[in-house]
Amino acid sequence: MRTAKRITTACLTAIMIFQALAPSTEVFAQELDAVMEASVSAARAAGNTARSVHDAVATALEDADQAASDDTAATPGADAGTTEGGGSTNAGESQDSTTDGANSGDAPTEGDASQDDATADDGATDEEQTNDADADAAAQANPTIDTVDALRDVLGDNKVTTDDSGTVTAITFGSNADLIAISNTDPAIYQNAIISKGGSTGIDFDVCGAETVGDLGSLTFQGFGSDDHPFKGALDLGDRTLAANKTLFNNIVLSDANSTVKLTWKGTDAQPIVAAKVAGESKTLSATITVDKPDDNNGTSIVKLTSPLVGEVAGMLTLNATYATSANSPLAINMQSSTGNLGLLVDTLAGGASLTIAGLNGLPESFNGIPTIDATGAGANAGGLIGEAGEGAAVTLASNVDVSALSVVGKNAAGGLIGKTNKITLSVGAGNNGKDASGKDINVKPARGWVVTGRHV
Repeated sequence: MRTAKRITTACLTAIMIFQALAPSTEVFAQELDAVMEASVSAARAAGNTARSVHDAVATALEDADQAASDDTAATPGADAGTTEGGGSTNAGESQDSTTDGANSGDAPTEGDASQDDATADDGATDEEQTNDADADAAAQANPTIDTVDALRDVLGDNKVTTDDSGTVTAITFGSNADLIAISNTDPAIYQNAIISKGGSTGIDFDVCGAETVGDLGSLTFQGFGSDDHPFKGALDLGDRTLAANKTLFNNIVLSDANSTVKLTWKGTDAQPIVAAKVAGESKTLSATITVDKPDDNNGTSIVKLTSPLVGEVAGMLTLNATYATSANSPLAINMQSSTGNLGLLVDTLAGGASLTIAGLNGLPESFNGIPTIDATGAGANAGGLIGEAGEGAAVTLASNVDVSALSVVGKNAAGGLIGKTNKITLSVGAGNNGKDASGKDINVKPARGWVVTGRHV
């Protein structure tokens, strides 16, 4: 009997975790199979009938489906073990979750008005985001510097090193203009190069503005790598810092040489901070992000995070993220995108990919205003951590996660941890044991997710 109770408790805990992933009971039902597989095995080992446990959960799902049919306008994603006032879920504990709804497609509830105010504030508009993305794509498709000789003409012969086959193996930079010039070079040229700071210069680097690059005139930073030629080299700043307001890597394949990123972020739109696309290669991406005010700041002491950490993740990736603000300024989170999925850490986890969240550190206990993640585009999904996880993906929470202060809004789907899922595997701790590396219980505090239909938020 005691074993059966433990199994039932584990099932209920798993249910509440998956409710945090997406508010759709249909999606939840798809994900239940993976959880039940472990429960079935445990029940059989105990000499109990696992089918009875599955039937009990199925009955609960039927009740949830009936309730969901009445909530078609705005449905908060059920938090994993939390009520409206917050709280946490520990592995092995069973807590109730709540679901609120509204009957009118145009009448959002619980804080939607304040969300509208937040997203209407400063930050790039949808049209500006689209125009900027189009301009960046054009620049990447038609690089200004398209030969090794042209790169040498801009940087200097001694700053570009090639091997016997003519492949660039190393590039040295010493100024903002140098970094911008390299980013405007055909990514095929520097794809495997070590890009490093040269000389004894003690300046920090800032590629937020335009720089005059030799006879090429004024150029802006375009990021490193491309879809055709993902960056596989390394960027070595030495002991200096880099400030940027555009995505650092358009596409990167991680290695031991390029998996640590320290960046001061001054972006004002929803383009990813570290990389638009990442191939994990079973590496750990350690990202330390200092959120700073944009150069055209209006004088406020508040800094705003408007950007996810990473866009798309493929392969196997471990992520360790640390946030800070410049001069310990108050932080506001106001992420809004009309162009696709949106999550605090990852917009989209590809089907079959694996993501382990080893750390999410530095977020304050309180924010300036209501921290909001808002995916407004048709079919877009928003999540407290991940916008969408594709079919067969695996997500492991290896340490405490607290995004309970966030309000997450998705046009298509929204969830406290993941906006939309499709037959994924979710684990808390190694082997789903609910423990971190030190053996302590992992606490999970999801955001509150909303699906809003009938209007564009």
